[in-house]
Amino acid sequence: MDNVGFILRQVDHLTAPTIVCEGCGEIINDYQLAWVVWSKEELKDGERTKALVVCKKNRCNSKQPYRDFPSMEMRDYLINLCRNAGVKTEQQFREAFEFTQLADNI
Repeated sequence: MDNVGFILRQVDHLTAPTIVCEGCGEIINDYQLAWVVWSKEELKDGERTKALVVCKKNRCNSKQPYRDFPSMEMRDYLINLCRNAGVKTEQQFREAFEFTQLADNI
């Protein structure tokens, strides 16, 4: 399935980062209904694998092949992604959030 996972789409003349379920292709508008899964194979230090996004709404996270994959909630994935990208303090999170709110109002 194309255009799943983390994608960009045009909405009201704006580029909108969007999360799309790998299982059913539905747009996920509530991060609490998203789950991140990855290959069942154990990774060795330095190895990489693709993170897949599946939804809870249509229970894709509990369907094959995803139900037996290692997983984490989208909330945890996003926080860890930001931390791994250099956003280390609450103040840095707050500044990034406030900047996106300003950009939305331009």
